[in-house]
Amino acid sequence: MKGVLTKFSKSQPIHVLLLGLRGSGKTLLLYKTFLPKWDTAAAEIEPTILYHYEEVKYSNKTLGIWDFSGDPMIRNVPNFMSRQINTSAIVFVVNILDMNDASNREIFEWISLLESEESLLESCFVILLNGTRDIAQGKAFQNFMIQVEQLKSRMGARFLCKGINATLALKDPGWVTALDFIISHSSKSNTKN
Repeated sequence: MKGVLTKFSKSQPIHVLLLGLRGSGKTLLLYKTFLPKWDTAAAEIEPTILYHYEEVKYSNKTLGIWDFSGDPMIRNVPNFMSRQINTSAIVFVVNILDMNDASNREIFEWISLLESEESLLESCFVILLNGTRDIAQGKAFQNFMIQVEQLKSRMGARFLCKGINATLALKDPGWVTALDFIISHSSKSNTKN
């Protein structure tokens, strides 16, 4: 019986909660990962109302990606969802071209809410800086990166921050590194259990 259960558990997707403020590039990243030939120029992305789920095959693994709305009214839904499914990773997408002190405060308040969630204590956290990093040199960006360093010191090996271009999806080395990190962390967590 144990062999059947082990076999069954290996086929379960690695659950990832994809979060970020409105317009950060979450849905674009998911669509371009799920449908690499999808033409972003021909399609306008409607804001996600609550969440959108897709299963993505990557590196012989299945990732169950839950793309949540950036609407402040649903901030607690990802926490609730993490209690219902075994969440391996939180991926937080940040639009670095729309960075300011107010949005930074909102982002880190949300991350703090997630960080204190008991069901996420073993999950890895990934921050993806979506946009051209060369442009993001202002004070808001510097303050953001200071808070990222504080997160890194608290979370240690469970944390990763990478720059990406969401329109490139799997052609972007930052996103590929993040996916590899999530799979590696998930494998380590599963061997502990």
